[in-house]
Amino acid sequence: MPSNEFAGEHRELIARLLTDEPCLLIDPSATVLSAVAARVVDEPSVLPETRVLAQKPVLKTIRNRLRPATALAQAAADGRLTTRVTDEPAPTTVLATPDRAYALVEGGEGVAALATDATRLVDGVRTASEEQFEAAEPFDFRRPSRAEMLAGLTDRVSEAAAAEFEAAVDGADRIVGLDAAVSLALVVAARNEELLYDLSGWSEDVSLASKATVSRQKSRLVEAGLLGTEKQPIDISRPRLRLVVDDDTLAAVDTADLWPAVRERHPGT
Repeated sequence: MPSNEFAGEHRELIARLLTDEPCLLIDPSATVLSAVAARVVDEPSVLPETRVLAQKPVLKTIRNRLRPATALAQAAADGRLTTRVTDEPAPTTVLATPDRAYALVEGGEGVAALATDATRLVDGVRTASEEQFEAAEPFDFRRPSRAEMLAGLTDRVSEAAAAEFEAAVDGADRIVGLDAAVSLALVVAARNEELLYDLSGWSEDVSLASKATVSRQKSRLVEAGLLGTEKQPIDISRPRLRLVVDDDTLAAVDTADLWPAVRERHPGT
């Protein structure tokens, strides 16, 4: 008989449950799905073949958060994650492997996985879950994979900017919305005195945001006194703009604390 599992954090529990067996996850909360994404970031090669059936509001919430969305897009690109959408809530969140099933119970002090390996029960849960999954429509996170996003930033902008952007994203509790993601990328680029042209090109190349969105967010940050620009002469055409930081705190803050500092100085971001 498998033991029940309990953890103070979803991330810890999911790391214990997602090991080497293929699994089917039915009706997870956004917190549970974020924990799956964290597993992808923490140990990219460990996530087993995973199928997820989740409600549309949950998936849209994850899509709108940079770190989990790009991590799950990475797992999908690697062929380890398939996500489908349902409008029918399940009685409880279920994680099923070939020989056991867990009911996930979330509470104020943590999260528990109540386990069973009773053959008839596991087979029944898995059959019902498989039928739900197969009848559901695929869901596209419509975000670049984490690897594509960072590799593109290295190639198009600089290795230093990519490393700092990765650390800033991983250090942030939550980066919600494309405008927020673009704002963070702009601040990172400014801290490294990169060209706006290069950053805009990267954002469009990896389908993060359009050049117009990058330009609009740049203007907002300049108006807020956080960023500035300097003209960079080039051999042909008109000068390009180099991004610089105009806020002393943003220039000096540790990378892990960069996003909270941006939010504090520009709450509308």
